[in-house]
Amino acid sequence: LLPFVARTILLRVLGEEYLGLSSLFTSILQMLNIAELGLSSAIIFGLYKPIAEDDTDTIRAYMMLYRKAYKIIGLVIATVGILILPFLKYLINGAIPNDINIYALYLIYLSNSALSYFAFAYKSTLLSAHHRNDIVSNIATFVNILKYVVQIVVLLLTRNFYIYIIVLPICTLVNNLITSVVVDKKYPLYSCSGNLKDEERKK
Repeated sequence: LLPFVARTILLRVLGEEYLGLSSLFTSILQMLNIAELGLSSAIIFGLYKPIAEDDTDTIRAYMMLYRKAYKIIGLVIATVGILILPFLKYLINGAIPNDINIYALYLIYLSNSALSYFAFAYKSTLLSAHHRNDIVSNIATFVNILKYVVQIVVLLLTRNFYIYIIVLPICTLVNNLITSVVVDKKYPLYSCSGNLKDEERKK
């Protein structure tokens, strides 16, 4: 219900132009996220065997590969996202609110998307590979509730769209940090180190 309430309040407090910009930038960045190409699913699949065999060195090597890959993906998304900047005005159909700089707003959305690949994002894979998606889900639920509540309060108190949007990357960072702390506590042995054999990496 909270996303619906937040969007309804956004529509009534600021207007449909703001909601339109939010939807547009979200759609653009969802398209850029294709750069991930299902890598997390492949890594989770690769982790099943070493986890079953308690092969700590291989698990560490997988996490090292995954961390490097996510940094590259994050950089690709950030770079391509910045290259889109000059064409933004051509993607917007309709009026732009006078108090909004579309480039600054877009960069906030882009930072949120890039942050989902940086800042320990790769660690959630360990939970999924151990069939602990309940923990991933609980963290996401907690952070999302926090995000929507803060956004609703910000809209009602300040009517400032920039503050409303800045909440997004902050909450993404909080989600990643909480996940990182939980993973480090549950699986302290699985630090990133070593390299996978060529055959495993190609697979």
